[in-house]
Amino acid sequence: DLVSWYTDHVHPEDREALGAAWQSLRSAAPSSEAAQYRLVLGGRVRWFHTVAHSLRDELGGGRGRVVGVQWDVTRFREAELAVRESEDRYRSLFEHSNDAILLLDAELTCIDCNRQAMLLFGARKQRQLLGRTPWELSPPQQPDGQSSEDKIRAQVAGNGEDVPSAEWLCRRLDGVLFEGSIGVSKLSARGA
Repeated sequence: DLVSWYTDHVHPEDREALGAAWQSLRSAAPSSEAAQYRLVLGGRVRWFHTVAHSLRDELGGGRGRVVGVQWDVTRFREAELAVRESEDRYRSLFEHSNDAILLLDAELTCIDCNRQAMLLFGARKQRQLLGRTPWELSPPQQPDGQSSEDKIRAQVAGNGEDVPSAEWLCRRLDGVLFEGSIGVSKLSARGA
């Protein structure tokens, strides 16, 4: 029967949850269940999403039938996993980089920073850098006499290409100035 076939093919880690959903469908009260689970078919693991409803006989007594729809969602789950792994790799590179990295939004406000940026600018907590602009972490003018804000805005307004690193005078949160270099890379966010 179908239940035995599922019991034989469902992934061991999903058996308990799928068994509980099946028991709920077989109970006296009408019910609906949705589940995602893995089946081992021909030695390969496939993901499925199933929505099932129990129907009772017209007299309201005994068990009726269970009807449902099942979708193979393996490709979707594999794509989801690939995106998650890619995001994890990015996050690891960001967090473990030896370079100080500030992520800025369209208004050039810091929305994220790594540990190196916190160390470089003397921040004990990330929130001390969040909401700041790069020119707030610089003196008002660079050594060439140009405004720090104008110079940053000009770099960002470039033709859409990455700007090579340039010498830059930076300012820690405690006001101490130090020489460094600044580079601008434009990243596109989803939907942008």
